[in-house]
Amino acid sequence: PIQIKVTKAKASTGAAGNKELFMEVLLDKSKVYVQAQLIYTIRLYYRPEVIDGNLTEPELNDAIVELLGEQKSYSKMVNGVRFRVFERNYAIFPQKSGQLEIPQQVFTGKTEQAQNRRGFFSSSTWKTIRIRSEAKTVTVLAPPTSYKESAWLPAAKITAKAYWSEETPTFKVGEPVTRVFEIKAEGLSATQLPPIDEKNLPDFKIYPDNPATNIQENATGLVGIRKETAAYVPTKAGKLVLPEHKISWWDTKANKVRHTVIPVETINVTSDLPAQIQQPPAITATPADQADSTAIN
Repeated sequence: PIQIKVTKAKASTGAAGNKELFMEVLLDKSKVYVQAQLIYTIRLYYRPEVIDGNLTEPELNDAIVELLGEQKSYSKMVNGVRFRVFERNYAIFPQKSGQLEIPQQVFTGKTEQAQNRRGFFSSSTWKTIRIRSEAKTVTVLAPPTSYKESAWLPAAKITAKAYWSEETPTFKVGEPVTRVFEIKAEGLSATQLPPIDEKNLPDFKIYPDNPATNIQENATGLVGIRKETAAYVPTKAGKLVLPEHKISWWDTKANKVRHTVIPVETINVTSDLPAQIQQPPAITATPADQADSTAIN
């Protein structure tokens, strides 16, 4: 199979449109919201044997570019002719509204021209080639004025949940139990996801760990994952309430605001302490004018 070296894109010369070897670049959309995901695909079609391949990668000043997965190699029929195809996919996150220019990508390599045979020996003649893709322009949209939330989260889908590290935890006063918040966002990187603010609950002492972030991939691009873990120590017995959390985000498919909710949770906390220690008896003060006194006649 062809071996490809990736380099930064720069200006080049040479004719594109070689019928034996050509490039194709694709975008999954012509308009994208700022900080939302844009999928950029580069395909190299070739028929002759190619060696010493060198393919540039997109380098953009106003966008974050992430390579998606491994390179792909397969064959494809084009106008009745079978080509071998080399493919790379990138996730691009524009950081500025306006027009985003994606420059031409350049492939250089050597193709086999002919074989010279002399008896049992043969040698090949190789020709250096250079081809360019077309440049692309994308319109980057600012957040809509109807979006009033504090954090701008343009995504295809966001899910969130809270769970305890133990499947069936036991809650007791003074004993820690680990709780985990997990947010997953399709079409966002993990660094874009907001924290869950649950530090000041009246009936708990909370000891958070550092958040963990991760990036996975699916058929539509990147999936950002953020996990927050903390030890919860109940400070009193009874039924204690953990509040609801709402994450507002912009659905880039439906073009509307959506809300992902982690619902309220109620837990039953017990205690090994005697009841009189848990709840000290109330003390009633005796008014001074009702105190014992001696009458003087």
